[in-house]
Amino acid sequence: PLNDWLKTSPGSITTNNFVRVENRMLAIRPALKKIEHLVSRNKIYFRSASSFPAIDGDCETAISSVASHCISLEKKYGAHNYAPLPVVLKRGEGTRVWDVDGKSYYDFLSAYSAVNQGHCHPKIVNALMEQATKLTLTSRAFHNDCLGEYEMFITAYFGYDRVLPMNTGVEGGETAIKLARRWGYEVKGIPHNHARVLFAGGNFWGRTLAAVSSSDDPSAYGGFGPYMPGFSNIPYGDKRILEEELEKDGANVVSDVFFLFY
Repeated sequence: PLNDWLKTSPGSITTNNFVRVENRMLAIRPALKKIEHLVSRNKIYFRSASSFPAIDGDCETAISSVASHCISLEKKYGAHNYAPLPVVLKRGEGTRVWDVDGKSYYDFLSAYSAVNQGHCHPKIVNALMEQATKLTLTSRAFHNDCLGEYEMFITAYFGYDRVLPMNTGVEGGETAIKLARRWGYEVKGIPHNHARVLFAGGNFWGRTLAAVSSSDDPSAYGGFGPYMPGFSNIPYGDKRILEEELEKDGANVVSDVFFLFY
């Protein structure tokens, strides 16, 4: 469990620990597939946004005035790129969150996995507070006393030689593509600007131009063209089509990136 990991010291983390966690995750995959099958085949539905009270008109009668005020501010000044449920959260602890009216909920979304460790984990909060009183940001123009320790820890944990830290997941994907392309030109000898990256259909890994260029979902890429060159989609898990693509133009393929978001 992640809580056990958070109680350990960096020196006690090994690649074997990661392998054990990975094996446990693989062990529950059949159960997850059964749940997915039940949802898709037996018409199990989850409560959708349309079943919640509307926030227009007499929204004060549906939700509290405090929640209504918060939602109205977002509606007036926000970009409307999301359609959140009319629940206004204020605080969280562990697996639970509370809204502005004090009602508690179990957080099964976990910020799309970014909060898998739970809300306000005391070890993480203490580390953030301690660092905030010491040094805010150095940029990569200077060395600092934390980066090397982190790089040593994370490479040992995953069994890699080196790490290039990024702030967000989509930056990780973007950087992976850049590394693959550079490798293709400098090591594999692909002609300049001819590198190709293959993506699985149904992928979602962010909202940047590279991410939407790799998507086959019109709601993700629609209206944002022209798109990144050298990207191709193939059906997820289709070995035959993957082999055909590699046989047809494998000399220019630098990576097959199977991003898939559930």
